[in-house]
Amino acid sequence: MAGSDRDGEGRRLGEFAVALLCLGALSLIAVALASTGGALGTADIVGTNETDDDMGAVDQPNLIGSGSLGNADRNPVGAGIGDGPNPFVADSDEVQFVAIGDRPAYWRVDAYGEYDDGAWLRTGDATQFDGERRPLGSASTTETYYVSLEHEAAALPTAWEPARVTGDSTFFLSSEQGIHPQTELSAGNTYTVERYHYDITPAGLQNSWGAYPVSVERQYTHVPESVPERVETRSAEITADAETPYETVLAITDWMEENRQYDREATHTEGDPVDAFLYEMEAGNAEYMASSTAIMLRSEGVPARYVTGYAPGEASPDDDGRYAVRGVNAHAWTEVYFAGYGWVPIDPTPADQRVTTETDTIDPDGELVEQTPTMETLLNPPELPDGPSSIDLDDPDDPTPDPDEEQDDPDPGDESDDETNSEDDETNSEDDDPDHGDDSDDESDDETNGEDDESDHGDDSDDETNSEDDETNGEDTEQETDEGLTINLSTVPPAPGTDVTATIRDVDGPLSDATVRFDGETVGTTDADGEVTGTVPYQETLTVEVTPSDDDEQATATFPVATDVTIVPEPLPLVSGGEATVSAQVSGEPLPDAPLSIDDEPVGTTDESGAVTIAVPETAEQGEHTLTVNRDGISGERTVTAGPLTLTPESETVLALPGQAMTVTATVGETPVAGVEIRDGDTVVATTDADGQATVDAPYSPEATVTGAYAGQETTVTIENRLLPVTLGGGLLIGTIGVLGLVVRRRSAQLVRVRRRVALRVHRGINAGVETILWLEDVLATAPSLIGEMYGSLLDRVTRLSGLTVATLWRQGPKALIAGIRAIFSRITALLSREKQESDRSRSPSDTTDQAAETTSDTGRTTADTLRQAWARFVHLVLRRIDPSLTPGDIERRAVGIGFPREPVERLTDTVRVVEFGRGDPDKGLEDVTAALTEIEETETDQELDRSEDGR
Repeated sequence: MAGSDRDGEGRRLGEFAVALLCLGALSLIAVALASTGGALGTADIVGTNETDDDMGAVDQPNLIGSGSLGNADRNPVGAGIGDGPNPFVADSDEVQFVAIGDRPAYWRVDAYGEYDDGAWLRTGDATQFDGERRPLGSASTTETYYVSLEHEAAALPTAWEPARVTGDSTFFLSSEQGIHPQTELSAGNTYTVERYHYDITPAGLQNSWGAYPVSVERQYTHVPESVPERVETRSAEITADAETPYETVLAITDWMEENRQYDREATHTEGDPVDAFLYEMEAGNAEYMASSTAIMLRSEGVPARYVTGYAPGEASPDDDGRYAVRGVNAHAWTEVYFAGYGWVPIDPTPADQRVTTETDTIDPDGELVEQTPTMETLLNPPELPDGPSSIDLDDPDDPTPDPDEEQDDPDPGDESDDETNSEDDETNSEDDDPDHGDDSDDESDDETNGEDDESDHGDDSDDETNSEDDETNGEDTEQETDEGLTINLSTVPPAPGTDVTATIRDVDGPLSDATVRFDGETVGTTDADGEVTGTVPYQETLTVEVTPSDDDEQATATFPVATDVTIVPEPLPLVSGGEATVSAQVSGEPLPDAPLSIDDEPVGTTDESGAVTIAVPETAEQGEHTLTVNRDGISGERTVTAGPLTLTPESETVLALPGQAMTVTATVGETPVAGVEIRDGDTVVATTDADGQATVDAPYSPEATVTGAYAGQETTVTIENRLLPVTLGGGLLIGTIGVLGLVVRRRSAQLVRVRRRVALRVHRGINAGVETILWLEDVLATAPSLIGEMYGSLLDRVTRLSGLTVATLWRQGPKALIAGIRAIFSRITALLSREKQESDRSRSPSDTTDQAAETTSDTGRTTADTLRQAWARFVHLVLRRIDPSLTPGDIERRAVGIGFPREPVERLTDTVRVVEFGRGDPDKGLEDVTAALTEIEETETDQELDRSEDGR
């Protein structure tokens, strides 16, 4: 029964060990999966939204932002997603949403940063939108829009660049700054968008030469190998004369307008869609134009990305800031990265062709918006006049009509004003007033215009104001000197460093061969038209001095100069000890050769483009600092923030599986920064996003150093992973327990033999102690004269005994030790008595014979002594002590009674008796005793193991 219990316990122990081993194996599998990113197969999965369950990832009619409009992570060019119609081809006139704002805007859903095999991809994870995001560039102000949904929305159309979004949902921000609700918003929902507004000018973009952030340049200038090489050839041909990124953008958009037609239904048949559009197609929709623009810009080293959403829509006829956006307004455009401004929207699709198509689809009550004012300015900058800004009525080439000639009334006003207009015409005819202004002001205007004889064609509602302004502008652009000369400038106020044309007239007309100086520096002599062109000095005012050729008398006029200085640093905030590119402009023009300082400490001088790369002083502590640029009389300053670059992990001490994703945050001062390269050694493993965050893998080693590189500065942080030692140690322990459990369960015969051998060695060590005492006894009995030598030998043997033997001797108990000591002293007493008797005897001639007999007797005594030692070992096995009071028969009966095998016990006892009483051969008896004792000792070892197992 006891054996059965032991077997059951062994099985349970084995099963427990096997379970622990399985847990350890699962832990190791988890570590392996974490280190490989969890990939168990080789199939590529692109995007996170393209599933059958996520209906917002496919194209659906009247689902705002679905599929191709931005909610899909993979967006093929020229094809829809799923079974729904491609929104860029469909011509639905249903209103999708209504927006209210101060100005029209393109309604951006999302963007795509990677192009491959004819489709745009959006990579990276979305993060929960906390309600506010920081601007990517130097924003000047914010604007607010209110949006009301007429249909369900899978993603939110927002005006770029969104700063805050509020609504009845939890929102997520994609890796390309698109706003996505946690669940689709139903029709009737409203939300508010507050966006950053930038003061962008063509001159500012023209001089945007700042270095791109490394992460932006690496991702958004990449052109995959799947794009044919002739695409790059075509883009190089188109932009051959472009010298700046802005000129590159204009060259490509101009080519689109001149060489490709807008056709919503045009599509390619095979191959790469960009290649097909540039070489095989004569028309295409916004997908093709925006995609081709982005790829060509990338091939020229200009960062660009593909954007989807909606065109501005239809402006309300009530002019109340309402815009109705319909399905036919689905649109795609391009965003281009300009240093100092961030991502700037550029629409390469010809606006007039798009609006014509939209108008054919719907019958608008209001006005369809062609472009946002920002895009209108960027792509179609107003041309400055080449000639003088004022009009000379005596100039026969002046296109302005003579007010004395009869003119057709150009007033396209409301018919209800015809009667009043007729009266106005009569009055105007009498007063020679060509003004066609607002009728409500005619009476007052007639008097003024009659006296001033102005030729204003301004806004009808502002005639009186415009009359005053014209007079003021005339004084600004044209001044009469006391010497009777008129000095006119082509641009007022002119920008420093730009060329301006001065026109000089006297009472007879243009004055030629007159010497003209700008601020005392001669710029040349006037030509036959009285004109001379010179460069405006870098001063707050421009003094024009004129000396006629036939007169030494000098005429002078002073004009104001544009002194509005703009300073654009990149990156911002500045990194203490890092690098930055600073662009300086005055009235949109570069400010070259201007010293730049930080907190009055000189750091560099701008080049011809008005830019300079500086080393930010390491002493620039966290907080606000002043950038100052100054050239002659033109100066400007800007307050910027600066601080040290820091890298902060979620925790410097973690318990994470090796390879498990961890978040690190890069900040400059207290501001999170994007574009920081996270490096492991020389390898870039991640780049921070707009929130300054990046994910890295937990280190495999117990300690790892992570480096952040940004703007020429580096910072490091050490991450300690304490889980690794625990994992390895725990795995080793579990594995060891499992192996031992299996061995115990199988009750390996080899383990049993090992245990027996160990037990036998222990018992032999114990017997060695007993034999030592018996040996001492025999030595005392045999050689009393060698007592001193005996003690030395005893000490030597005791020293060589193991700790186990000493412990075993102690376990014999006090009684056994006392009995042994008593026996030794008794023997010593007997020996001393016999020694005394023998010393009293006189020696006889028979001593030699007696000595020979004693020699023979010694041989027999040696064998007998060995038999006695064997008997003593047997007695120890039975009694565990030395007890001289027991007879051999008593010991025999006790041995059999406690379980020793009867046959070897009886054989041992009988042999000792026979030899001890001199009736048997000692040598033969020794062999029998040794064999019997060995068998008894093996039985004792088995019993000892059984007792040990029972004790568990």
